[in-house]
Amino acid sequence: MGFNLGAFLGGAASGGSQVLDERRAQADRDKVTKEERQWQIATEERAAARTRKANRASKEKSASQLLEKLQFHYGDKAQAIANKGIGFAGEALARAGAYQDAGLNPALMVDIPTGKLTDVPAGQAGAAPSAMTFKPITEKDEKDHTTFQARLVAANEDLMKASTEPERVAAQEAFDRINAAHQKFKQEAEGGGSGQLDFSKATRDAILQKPIDDILKTEGLIETSLDGTIKLKLQGNESKILALKARVIGTNSTAYVNVKDDPFQTKLKAQQVGLKADMKAYITKVKNNEGDTMLAGTGTTLYVPLAANENRTKEDIESGLRTGQYKPNQVVQYRRPDGKTGSVIVTPYGVLG
Repeated sequence: MGFNLGAFLGGAASGGSQVLDERRAQADRDKVTKEERQWQIATEERAAARTRKANRASKEKSASQLLEKLQFHYGDKAQAIANKGIGFAGEALARAGAYQDAGLNPALMVDIPTGKLTDVPAGQAGAAPSAMTFKPITEKDEKDHTTFQARLVAANEDLMKASTEPERVAAQEAFDRINAAHQKFKQEAEGGGSGQLDFSKATRDAILQKPIDDILKTEGLIETSLDGTIKLKLQGNESKILALKARVIGTNSTAYVNVKDDPFQTKLKAQQVGLKADMKAYITKVKNNEGDTMLAGTGTTLYVPLAANENRTKEDIESGLRTGQYKPNQVVQYRRPDGKTGSVIVTPYGVLG
C-alpha cells in the first residue's frame, strides 16, 4: 500500500483542530468556573459586610441605650462612666439602684477627681480617669433618711384617707411640715450635700403606686390567680377603676406639685399620661361599639352622642347621673364652650374627662 500524503495531512489537521477545540472548551469551562467563584466570593463578602454592619448597629444601639440609662442616674458623668467599659457601667447601674433605695442621688455618689468631663473623648475605652470611685452608703444616711421616709409615707396615707376638706388641709399641712424638716436635714447632712433625694424608690412606690393598689383591693377590683398573678376585674368596672385611679393620681399631683425629686415627678407624670391614655382608649372602644347595650334588656347604650343642635354640657351630664338618666360606664358627648364636641366617661363618682 502506498503512502497517502494528503490523507495524512488531512488527518493531522483534523486531529489538531480537535485538540484546539478541546482546549477552547476547557478554557471556557475554566473561565465560567473562575467567574462563578468570583461571584461566590463577592456574594460571601457582601453577606459578611451586611453581618458586620448589623453587628455594629446592634452594638451602637446597645451602647446608646446603656448611655441613656447612665445619664438618667448620673447626668453629665454618664459618658465618663461608659468609657470605663460595660462591666464598670453595669456596676454603676447596680449601685444607682442601691443609692436610690437609700434616698441618695447617684450623680453625687461617684467621684471623678482628675480631669474634666469635657476632656474625655467619647467612645474611647479607658479614657475616663482611673481613680473614679463610688461612695459607700453610710449607716447614718440610711437610718436618718429612712425615718423621714416612714413619716412621709404615713402622712401621705392620711392625705389619701381624708374625706372632708378640713381633713385634707390638715393632712397636707402635716406632710408639708415633715417635708420641710426633711429638706433641712438634707442641707445639714455631713458635707453639706450627701446627695439625698426627696424620696427613695420604695417611698415613691409607697406614695404613688401603693394607694392605687390599696383602693382597688378595698373595692374588690383586683383578683389574684393561683399562680400569684394579679389582674384587674375589668368587665363592667372600667369606669370605676379609671375614677379611683384618677382620684389618687389627682390628689398626688396637687399635694406634691412643689416636690423637686426628679424620679418622683417622672413617675407621677407617667401615671398621669397613662391615665389619659386609658381614658382615651375606653372612649374609643365604646364609640366603636356604640350599638352595644350596657344592661341586657334595658335598651341603655354605652355611647350617647349629641343630637343635631343639642347643647349638652358637663353639668347636664353630672345632673343626669344623679337623676339616673346616665349610668356608670357610659360615654356621653357634650358641647364645649368653643362649640366643639367632647366626651366624658360616666363613673359612680361623677364624670371623668
